[in-house]
Amino acid sequence: MKSTLAEIDLEAGGTVAVPVLIDADQLAELMRVSLRHFYRLVHEGEFPEGILIGHSRRWSASQYAAWVEERRNKQAKRRR
Repeated sequence: MKSTLAEIDLEAGGTVAVPVLIDADQLAELMRVSLRHFYRLVHEGEFPEGILIGHSRRWSASQYAAWVEERRNKQAKRRR
């Protein structure tokens, strides 16, 4: 089965290909945080809740990209 990938721009330059729907383990690894910290971000409303597919929660690559962009903008505003 062929997986569908999306390109995500990295802050340091370049891109990374990620599945269009990403599970918590993949997102935590991509964000370089623990799985526990990732779920804490979701619980505290700092990261979108994602969608439930069966018994598994998934997030779209576009949700992750929007979250990264939002954080990047917040950091830029703090530096001004």
